[in-house]
Amino acid sequence: MRTTTDQPLPPAILSNLKFWATKAAEEQLLFTLEGIETPNDITLAKQLGVYRGQGYYFSQPQIPQHFNQAQ
Repeated sequence: MRTTTDQPLPPAILSNLKFWATKAAEEQLLFTLEGIETPNDITLAKQLGVYRGQGYYFSQPQIPQHFNQAQ
């Protein structure tokens, strides 16, 4: 969710994240937070009520051949 350092998110971005997470919950849709890179990002996701995410915190991108071999 951050590009260079673990700085706090600007208020406008945080507001948008809250809006879309809430909207998805209201519509009973899955919401995936992308770009999770640090433990602080995990904390923020939990505070927003988001329990689906992806990013370098979990794994670096894989080429399809390696992904298929891991299954």
